[in-house]
Amino acid sequence: MRKRLLQAAGKYTGLGFKPSIFNKSGVPGARIELVSVKTFRNYDEASIFLKGFKAKYDPGAWIYSSR
Repeated sequence: MRKRLLQAAGKYTGLGFKPSIFNKSGVPGARIELVSVKTFRNYDEASIFLKGFKAKYDPGAWIYSSR
């Protein structure tokens, strides 16, 4: 799993992004690691960016919100 995260981060770095990998925990004992290519102040900004990002780079991309 960690290898795939590093590969994804490397891919986005090669495309000019500055990705970061972060950990989230949910259900006790469960941990999720995510690759983020960009952060935003609000959902509207993220949504606009996502449309172009999906079309150009990764159709499987999605928005993660910590709220």
